[in-house]
Amino acid sequence: MPIPEPDTDNPSNYLDLSSLDQGGGFRLNLFWSPKEPSRIHLISADPRFVNDAGTGSGLRIQFSSNPKSADYNPNNFNRCARVLKAWGRPAPEEVDVHPRTLRTRDKLIKALSGASAPTSAPAIPTDTDHEATICLRCWCWVANIDNHLLAAH
Repeated sequence: MPIPEPDTDNPSNYLDLSSLDQGGGFRLNLFWSPKEPSRIHLISADPRFVNDAGTGSGLRIQFSSNPKSADYNPNNFNRCARVLKAWGRPAPEEVDVHPRTLRTRDKLIKALSGASAPTSAPAIPTDTDHEATICLRCWCWVANIDNHLLAAH
C-alpha cells in the first residue's frame, strides 16, 4: 500500500485511523476469553500495520491484570471489561488498580502473592479434593492447582 503525501493543510500530529479519507475504516475488535482471564485483546484489522516483511497485517494490543506481565495495565483492563459487559459480551471482573511503575512492581507482586485472594476475584467452583487457589505463575484462579500446573506450565 503506497504511503500518501502528508496533508499540509492539516498538519496535526494525530492520524485518524478510522477516517476513510486517511485510508481507515477497518474493524477494531475487543476480545476476552475465560481461558486467559487476566488478558484482554484489542485487535485492529487495519492492513497498514504490517511486520518488517510487509506481511502479517493487523495489530494486537493486550492489557493484562497480572502485575508479572509486561502488558500489565489495570486501568485499561478495567475500561475494556466495562465496555464488554455493557454490550453483554463475556468479560472479566474488574481488578484493583495499582501503580504500573517497574520500580514498585516487585513490591506489588510480593504483596499480592501474600494475600489469600484478591477482592475482585470471581468465585470458582471446586472439586472435593482441592480448594480454589491462585496460580502464582500466571495469576489465574484455578480449582485444581496441580492439574493447572501440569497443563499450563
